[in-house]
Amino acid sequence: KIKTIGDCYMCVGWTQKGVCPQQAALQVLTVAEHMHSIVKQIRLEGQFLSIRSGMHSGKVVSGIIGKSKYVFDIWGDAVNTASRMESTGTPGLTQVSADVYHLLRDKVTFSPRGFVDVKGKGKMQTYYAERRHFPSSTSDLRASGKRVFNVVHYFAGLIEEAYHGSDNAVPRGKRHGSELLQSNPSQRGPQDGCP
Repeated sequence: KIKTIGDCYMCVGWTQKGVCPQQAALQVLTVAEHMHSIVKQIRLEGQFLSIRSGMHSGKVVSGIIGKSKYVFDIWGDAVNTASRMESTGTPGLTQVSADVYHLLRDKVTFSPRGFVDVKGKGKMQTYYAERRHFPSSTSDLRASGKRVFNVVHYFAGLIEEAYHGSDNAVPRGKRHGSELLQSNPSQRGPQDGCP
């Protein structure tokens, strides 16, 4: 799931049959890393762009809200903490909570940031996920799995839309969203690491 909150995009991964918490967390981290890779290729008034990303793992409450237009949404402390991981993070990096660190430390290299003062939570130990290189090719993205592909494709489309008609627009033949649309991923991504 993904939604916008102001200038922030929220991506949510959850467990389901065949997907354990570690895999779901790794997929969300992969989405964040692809977003970093896409954004750093875009220039605005001669300057390269960068984004902050933050990640937390925990329980949420979900439901459908609305009367005339129905919207699926989630609430809970995990949502708020993930938001704080992003807002207190550093551009170009993904800051994660100790929960994510303990979930993925066997799969991903992290560097400790130290204790961060988090609104409503106090001091929290946080970590930066070490950036992995992701070529912006469709085949590489497809290998990450269909769920990752769908979210990153959506994000790339939003970037295209923001730059459409601008002098800084990405050339039509080289737009990430257009490139990704040419693929029809069927792989679900790695299934190892589940108990």
